[in-house]
Amino acid sequence: METLGLKPNDESYNQVMTAFAKNRDIKMVETLNKEAEEKYGIKPSKYRRNALILAYTKSNDGLNAEKVLREMV
Repeated sequence: METLGLKPNDESYNQVMTAFAKNRDIKMVETLNKEAEEKYGIKPSKYRRNALILAYTKSNDGLNAEKVLREMV
């Protein structure tokens, strides 16, 4: 995102993470989520967590999907 001159925010991370989630690329979704938190200090939102849940469920990883869901409540 920075190479395009864009300042990342929660919405931009959510959109990119959702795209990778739809393609079952869990590693990239996890990497992007970690980057948002650690590099930019962007707190996890319900939208980014939903992208994580989507990635896990599309990859038949119900345990991690449930873990993220429990973090939300």
